[in-house]
Amino acid sequence: MHTDPQYPTHLEDEISLREVILKIQGFIKELFKYFWIPVILALLGGAYMYYQYTTQVTNYTGKLTFMVDSNEGGGLSGMATILATFGLGSGGKRANLDKITQIGKSRKIIYRILQSKTQIDGKEDFFANHLLNIYPFREMWKKADRMDLADFVFTQKNIQEKNPAKDAILNTLYKKIVGSAESENQLLNSGYDDDSGIMFLAITSESEDFSINFTDSLFDVMSRYYIEKSSAKALKTYKVFKAKADSIYKVLTGKQYALANIFDQDKTFYLRTSKIKRDRLLGEIEIFTRAYAEAYKNMEVAAFDLDLKTPYITVIDRPIAPLPKKSPNLLMDLIKGLLLGGIIGSAFVILRKIYRDVMTEPLQS
Repeated sequence: MHTDPQYPTHLEDEISLREVILKIQGFIKELFKYFWIPVILALLGGAYMYYQYTTQVTNYTGKLTFMVDSNEGGGLSGMATILATFGLGSGGKRANLDKITQIGKSRKIIYRILQSKTQIDGKEDFFANHLLNIYPFREMWKKADRMDLADFVFTQKNIQEKNPAKDAILNTLYKKIVGSAESENQLLNSGYDDDSGIMFLAITSESEDFSINFTDSLFDVMSRYYIEKSSAKALKTYKVFKAKADSIYKVLTGKQYALANIFDQDKTFYLRTSKIKRDRLLGEIEIFTRAYAEAYKNMEVAAFDLDLKTPYITVIDRPIAPLPKKSPNLLMDLIKGLLLGGIIGSAFVILRKIYRDVMTEPLQS
């Protein structure tokens, strides 16, 4: 660059542009001269992607969609509906959906399913044993010299026992299903649509039957648990009022039968003792009738509250065979490998020329 103020600026721009063009031409000539380097790296990239393709297995995704109609909140539900029309007040609904999602990922639910039986490929066994056969956990434990884990098999007998090996295996399988910091390739994927509120559960595994059966079982266990816990308090209240109403009704019925027996005994109908007993029973029947009416009303209110607090979960679509396969695309993988290898090879040639030009350029004093 010239520092002379009399030197024309446009000539300096032309020289700079000329240098850029010459540099580009030099890079192109260098690439043609050493074309075999990008070609070799491109072939190596394609070969690597082909190897990845041959070693990858086909996965099957079983997806189940459902919707939750929860009236929890009692009288506030109407206000929530009004607020929702203005885009407000959806926090409660989202909180319930998040709660269901977290329940589906809980150890309590996953462990319960793993220790239940299902039929896969014509063989009925525990989900845990099926999962151990699908993935190479036993080989991994054998290499780590953990034969207590490698030789463990879930049976009807040890499923109820406390066993350190069983607990360790369940924890490993749980991490495989739900995911952990060490592993990102979890089998379970769940969530919901913010606009529609429709929820989904999806299990992706190497076994089509496992993906279908585990997804179905997860929904059944999770939904049943959520319904039970959501309505537990209201159900307890209903049972208390029902027990009280039944108890009063039983006493009331006994009094009515006792009064009927007095009327049936014609011989003692006009005796004063019978009249006193009859009048006393009539008074007691009147008291218990009022008490039963009040208890029955409370029971009906509790039943209504129970119905209000019980969420309704409706399945939209269950996974049905054949499931969509999740397998690699050979053509796309080869293209990616060839392009990546070619780019790396070309970058190497260009950077090597830049380095050589810099090192051979004479130093200016």
